[in-house]
Parts: sequence; C-alpha cells; structure tokens
Amino acid sequence: MRLGAGVLMCPRAANRFIANSLALTTMHVFVNSPGTYPVTKKSPPQSPLDPDSSSRAKRLTDWLGRVVAPPSIAPAPQGTQEEQALLTWGTDILKWKDWLRTSPKGLVLAEWLWNPLRYHAILGRDTFRDFILNLLREASYEDCAAAGFEFDPTNKHSGHYGRTIEIEISPHDKHRAVFWSEPTWDGSELWVDGLRVHYVEGGSCPFHEPPVGGHWIDDRFFVSLVSGPKDHPLQLSYAEFPRILSLFIYDAERCAYRLVHPTREENWGNPCIEKHGDAILVFANLTLTGHEEQPDRIIPISELVG
Repeated sequence: MRLGAGVLMCPRAANRFIANSLALTTMHVFVNSPGTYPVTKKSPPQSPLDPDSSSRAKRLTDWLGRVVAPPSIAPAPQGTQEEQALLTWGTDILKWKDWLRTSPKGLVLAEWLWNPLRYHAILGRDTFRDFILNLLREASYEDCAAAGFEFDPTNKHSGHYGRTIEIEISPHDKHRAVFWSEPTWDGSELWVDGLRVHYVEGGSCPFHEPPVGGHWIDDRFFVSLVSGPKDHPLQLSYAEFPRILSLFIYDAERCAYRLVHPTREENWGNPCIEKHGDAILVFANLTLTGHEEQPDRIIPISELVG
C-alpha cells in the first residue's frame, strides 16, 4: 500500500492504519447542534481518510480495495495438444501415438502400470493383477512397448516390465504366456492366454522371475526351466538355487503340461530344446557360445501329446 509520495505499507499494516484512522476521525466528526462541541475546521480533503461527506465509509472501502487488492493474474497459456500430451505421458508414449489411436490398450496398460499404488489402494493387488493379465491376454508387441515393456531389438516376441511381468508371444501371434512376480514372492506364476497354469508339483511360485521365465518353440509348445529332481546325484541340497534342472513343456492346444526330467546320468545344468520336424531335441547345457552338437535326448511330439 502506498500512502502519499514515497510511503509504502504492506496490506496488513494498511488495514490496521485505516482502522485506527476510522476510530480517530469518528471521535472528531460531529454535527453542530445544541449540547455538542463544535467541529474543528480542517483543510480541504486530500485523501479518502478525510471526512467530507456521508459517503466517506463507502469511498474509504473502495479506495482500500484499489490500493490493497493484489493485481489480477492472467491465466497461463495452455499450449498445444502435443505439448500437453508430452507433459502428461512423455516421449515414450508420444512416439506410439498413431498406433494407440487404433489400439488404446497400450495407453491403459501404461496408466495402470505407472501408478500401481493408486489402484492397489482401491482394488487390492489381486484385482489389479487380474485386470492387467486380462489386458495382456491379447496384447500386441506395440501395446506392450508403448506401456513401457522392454524388448530386445531383434526379438519382438519376448518382453518384460522390470522384474514383475514377462510376456512371451508365440511366433505367429497366436498365444500369450505371461509370468508375474510380486516383491514378496519367491519366484513367479504363469498364465497362458489369460488362464493360470497350476504346476502342482512345483509348489508356490515355481518359475523363475522375469525376464527369464521361458519361451515358445512354436505356436503350440511353451517351455520353461524348473527345479530338477531332488534325489538327482548332482543336485546340491544346500544350494540356494537348484544345480540340476528339468523341462516344463506346456501344450497350448490341450491346455496341459508335461515334465521332462533328466536321468541320473544326464547333467542338465541349463538345458535347452529345439523342435525339428516331429521331434524335440534336448541339449544338456546352453552357454554363451551355444550348445553341444549332439542332443542328450530326442522326444517325439507324439510322446508329449499322448
């Protein structure tokens, strides 16, 4: 607030000053009539604080509003739709804009996966997980990539979202296998085409946590590595992780699985399989340089589906 030339006053002090002025002037302003003291003559009014009419209170209020009221602030410009989208979603989503306009599933996935606690608080973890799994049942590579899943540049069929979710898409886009892990889980659980796979022999969370859960060998069979026989001579009972592994093979057409265990003579430390014609070849150990030339075992497809 400014009172006269060169005198500044904050709004709170201005209010106190004006209130005091009102009290003082009220004491001196009287109408000349019998039994009252005469009014002391003053100089012509120089500001709204000087009484010169019956509208003094109104003029004082108007003057206070002009002096103390903060200046009006014009609303900030909203920017273009592109700028708003960039601020809301970031460049990772924005680059998938054309795809998301035909398939909004990726945008829904992104919103839910980026803000899980918001939905956990209302829905609980189980309902949240079921909703995401339902979306992933038919999700494409583009949907998942837009939502933040990581994919190898050379493989658009295998992606993961941190160490929580892994999605494996069959070669011709027919099936989806999804591994899901929680912070308190010791491993992960498996869903294929939206249905949970109950691997009874494996107990709770029997699969590796993402991103190394498993893979499709064709549009029918899905393979994962699981703990091998406890009584295998090379199995280390005291080790944190199993030394010998077995093969978990899921048949998506029959919605059934088959376990393939190593014999006591087979040393399956990191087995892998390949499909050749009507048979599956099992190699004992996959390394960075590949696997052995000769398979440990050849399993006819008919044996897996029989």
